[in-house]
Amino acid sequence: APLSGRCLCGGVEWRFSAPPRAGQFLCCNCSGCRRQTGAQCVAFVALPREEVLWEREETLRTLKVSEVAERRFCSGCGALVLMDYYETHTLYFSLGLMENEDIDRLLADYEGRLVGTVRAQEGDIQNSHSGGARPLCWAYPSSHVFGDSGSQALRDFIDRSCPRMSEFGNFVLDSCEPTEVPKKTANWRES
Repeated sequence: APLSGRCLCGGVEWRFSAPPRAGQFLCCNCSGCRRQTGAQCVAFVALPREEVLWEREETLRTLKVSEVAERRFCSGCGALVLMDYYETHTLYFSLGLMENEDIDRLLADYEGRLVGTVRAQEGDIQNSHSGGARPLCWAYPSSHVFGDSGSQALRDFIDRSCPRMSEFGNFVLDSCEPTEVPKKTANWRES
């Protein structure tokens, strides 16, 4: 199945006719990403600009808050769709708008190509790929960018106190409601 993505309301949808090759993965903590999404960190994947096919883009809008890049978002639900750094061949798509299976496939292909890129950078081009052919897209090391911009206290708290759960574990409905006795936690699964 081709890679695809969509925002929450479905006003923006895209796909790739063939499986794209990710050039890089970035997790961003910059103040712009945090303020636009309300999230402490936003994960992006660099994908080929010329290969994206827009299925729906009626609600796709552009926000330019710096000379460095444009942010494209859905005016219907507010989802940050991508970052456009005005690079000829690359757009940075929000990973959260893609299906987990698509992300898994992108990562598997990317990690397989990353070793070849490192070898080529070290001058060992002949052993970097099968047959010595240059790939259509190199895989560059991923980064957690602007890491000092986010709250270190929050990252430490999450690592220390928030267990990973497959369900919406430890959820308490109206947790700020004053009660005589603590409420029971409930579980909720995404559908």
